[in-house]
Amino acid sequence: MGRSSLRLDYLTQFPGLMRPFIIHMKDVQTDENCGFQTIADMLGFGEDGWPKVRRDLLSEMHVYA
Repeated sequence: MGRSSLRLDYLTQFPGLMRPFIIHMKDVQTDENCGFQTIADMLGFGEDGWPKVRRDLLSEMHVYA
């Protein structure tokens, strides 16, 4: 499967109204931290920066919960 067909497969999983706003996709290692890995990589921390993203999110949740 080529990159463009893989991107199309991912894109079709989002509601049609959201698709025009998706400008970049990142395929990360599949595990229980993949969401944090994606965010960390997009913020410039690299996939291995996911613990910082998780800690920061938990801190924010404690402040506003």
